[in-house]
Amino acid sequence: GIEPSAGEWTIYYDLASRTSTHVALWIDGDTIDATVVGGGSGYTVSEPGTGTGEICVGSYITKKSWLAIDGGTWGWWSLTEGDISPFSSWGPTRDGRQKPDISAPGQGIMAALATQMSSQPAENVTDPDGVHRLTQGTSMAAPHVTGAVALLLQAQPYLTASQVRDHLTNTAVRDGFTGGSANNTWGHGKMDVKAAVDVVLASSDTTAPDFTVGILRNSVLTDFLDLYFVPSEILSEAPTAMIDTTSLELSLVTSTEATLYVSDYTIPSSGTFTISVTGSDLAGNDTTVTREFVAQLISSSEGGLLIAAGGALQATFTPQTLERDEYIIARKLEDGMRYDLQPHGMILSSKIRLVISYNTAQLEGIDPSSLGMYRWEEGEWRYVESYVDVSRRKVEAAVSQLGIYRLLSSDDNPAAPSFSYGLEQNYPNPFNGATRIRYTLARQTDMELLILNTRGQRVRTLVDRVEAAGSHVVSWDGDNDSGQPVASGIYLVMLRADGRIFTRKALLLR
Repeated sequence: GIEPSAGEWTIYYDLASRTSTHVALWIDGDTIDATVVGGGSGYTVSEPGTGTGEICVGSYITKKSWLAIDGGTWGWWSLTEGDISPFSSWGPTRDGRQKPDISAPGQGIMAALATQMSSQPAENVTDPDGVHRLTQGTSMAAPHVTGAVALLLQAQPYLTASQVRDHLTNTAVRDGFTGGSANNTWGHGKMDVKAAVDVVLASSDTTAPDFTVGILRNSVLTDFLDLYFVPSEILSEAPTAMIDTTSLELSLVTSTEATLYVSDYTIPSSGTFTISVTGSDLAGNDTTVTREFVAQLISSSEGGLLIAAGGALQATFTPQTLERDEYIIARKLEDGMRYDLQPHGMILSSKIRLVISYNTAQLEGIDPSSLGMYRWEEGEWRYVESYVDVSRRKVEAAVSQLGIYRLLSSDDNPAAPSFSYGLEQNYPNPFNGATRIRYTLARQTDMELLILNTRGQRVRTLVDRVEAAGSHVVSWDGDNDSGQPVASGIYLVMLRADGRIFTRKALLLR
């Protein structure tokens, strides 16, 4: 635009169509030397300082005179050290929020010269050492706050942006220049870095990290465990883990959801094992988390007894319950009366007797006769037909698959398990030889259980009949309807029943 002529100018504001008498006017002081008569200095904070998440920094004077390389003494003789810089913007924002948030040194800053500059600064602002120059601006004040933020995060790496701002503003110094309360010239006052860091150090992280420990028995290799360790916070270095006296080799796996460490372990023999993991967080808090599990080799021909959690869990396997000799893993989970039997989803040839013991302290006043055994299935706890022996403080059930079981109290426990339609994952999967498939029907109905190839073509009809309500198990030996072995690959297990269709993927490896 065209600069106005020198002189006194009057601006008229038409209120006829306005509901507010507040007028905001800004003059570009870089090109026009002007004074507003009857105006104020507020509302001069501009973007990005007007943002809601940013720390908006004002500038105050820390040096008003200096020696220069030309031998002279220079200065802003009319200014006062400790006062606000005349160029520092004032709040509030247009929507009425207080800005700036805090003030920092920004006028009279001797800053290092860059090694390469397009032009050298004037001698009267160059320090006698030749490598520093005097400068000013909120662009000098903001780096002071940036450095303070770095120190705060070094003391407490998990501080949020709002927590950093609160620490800086709550410890700010107020003096004769700033006034006794927060305002739109100084914000909350002059930044005190040491006070802010001291507060953070005094309230720093004293909580040791925790670990979620995952123990999974491999569904194919019967003596092989897959182990997972998920820390509750960022660690200063990789943790260490052991099973009894055997050190584990951990590998780091990261994702958008979590950071975890994985390992594996070959079970040497039946017994009780203690797994421990040790780690340290960025604040130096150390922790060691231990978990206990039982690995029991159950003979297919003879069966066996598994006892875990100090006898609170017992599982009796009769002969031929398992198709092969298997290591069964059992452990008590950390919260509540929950117990884990692995490998998950294993379908048994016959039911095992599962007994979970309780003590009265665990019940917290609950009527023990209302207890029932439940299995975690498809995202919910499902009742398993069970019997409560109050005199012996035990709950017994005959179960046909492994998984996570617990005791729960409910006044409306069904007298018998209710059935719903469903097709479970075959086990084992992948398989070589034969695999077992469990399906459930809500009522007696005409149904089909089919094996299809990935083109949807029928390979084998396993069941085609009217079937009673309840849970059923069939085997597939990897042959087609003609009795010929099919090739390795992915096949679809399909259940058609009562107008419903369910599918699972099975992987055959020859």
